[in-house]
Amino acid sequence: MSIEYRHNTSSQLDILYHLQNVSSAFVHDLSNRVDVKEYSQKLFSMAEREEAWSGDNLIGLVAYYINHDTQKAFITNVSVDIRFQKQGIATTLLENVKCAAVNERMNLISLEVAQDERLIDFYRHNGFVEEKQMPNSNKILIKNLVPIVVIRCTVYNHEPYLRDCLEGFVMQQTNFPFVAIVHDDASTDNSAAIIREYEEKYPNIIKPIYETENQYSKQDGSLGRIMNAAIEATGAKYVAMCEGDDYWTDPLKLQKQVDFMEANPEYSICFHKVKRLIQQTGEFKDEIDVIDMPGRSTIVDLVEGNYIHTPSALYRIYPKIIKQHLNMIPCLFGDYTTWLLLANKGDIFKFEDIMAVYRVGNGVFSSIKWNTKHKLELIILFSQLYTLIDNDVAKQKIHEMVICQKRYIMDDLKILSIQLDKIQSARLYELIRVLTSPMRFVKSYFKRKNSNIR
Repeated sequence: MSIEYRHNTSSQLDILYHLQNVSSAFVHDLSNRVDVKEYSQKLFSMAEREEAWSGDNLIGLVAYYINHDTQKAFITNVSVDIRFQKQGIATTLLENVKCAAVNERMNLISLEVAQDERLIDFYRHNGFVEEKQMPNSNKILIKNLVPIVVIRCTVYNHEPYLRDCLEGFVMQQTNFPFVAIVHDDASTDNSAAIIREYEEKYPNIIKPIYETENQYSKQDGSLGRIMNAAIEATGAKYVAMCEGDDYWTDPLKLQKQVDFMEANPEYSICFHKVKRLIQQTGEFKDEIDVIDMPGRSTIVDLVEGNYIHTPSALYRIYPKIIKQHLNMIPCLFGDYTTWLLLANKGDIFKFEDIMAVYRVGNGVFSSIKWNTKHKLELIILFSQLYTLIDNDVAKQKIHEMVICQKRYIMDDLKILSIQLDKIQSARLYELIRVLTSPMRFVKSYFKRKNSNIR
């Protein structure tokens, strides 16, 4: 029979029957410690309950109290019918508690556990850590902290580099909890196996998502929606970025960045210098475009060009920005779009510390075809941002950038007009079509040329 998970649907009698049934399965028999009938009434009337049902039978129960004043949740009961144990029911119920706690803006989940190594190990694997011995008790207090930082890591066929990336996460030394959402986009190499290895070794940090179908190739925003939903579910305050082929080099990176952001609420994003690793030669180089940037910059500076490398960024989570990004037309400039939306909320800070390595691959995007597509998508990006940005100086720069890119595109089209049969015309036309007002001149150009664009 299938198992159904519910919230607060059990009656006091359901709870009583369940507790009576599982009483002897506790490390210390429940009926010897409490009046089960009174306890079931208390859970029914005062506690929040995550429940597992098999038909009409309550087979799993996690009960907890929420204190909105202290932003803490306390778990008072975790129990599963012995006939249904070792099916992951308790783990699922605890995950449901975590989601509920995040939704209620709780910062801490705790419970008292008997000093039984098997039991404590179970909670360790579910993200809890031992806190302290309870006075005059054979119990230990363990806690699950809502992460302050969630690391956003996308992986696709990064097997040769992935261990460097994941080691950069697990070596971080912080006084706050953090997790890493590691998304494997249906890799065809051993990337997923490496992630599983780290997941088993560091279950409190590595939180994987394994795809069976590549999401990026769909170009429909599904990858962004999946990652954003996972990030939102953590309840974290900040996002740090690092793709699977880059890596961090400073174990204090997250601590430095969070300390700064906590002390300076007027900033929405911070980043740092990186080293470029040239894959073809194996040599390291400084990032020229970052070196001359001031410590403090704004959206006006960012409009002129992207100087924030992905593995260097840490930013505040703004739910409104997430929604804005998801509603935008997908384009080449995913991270740049994020930076611009964030810079509309606050300033940008640059650390002088070099704390990451950014790998530069072998691909060269210098063809007329790619340059034209690049310019068209830049216009799309700026056209969408224009109505969202509040800074008048930035909006004027956006206008100037669009005019400039239009001029470049006209030069490109003179060459492309004789090469349309050799390029991916469908995508080019799609880009042109969405730019109704700014790009009418381009569509007219194609009409004049009588091009057969399909």
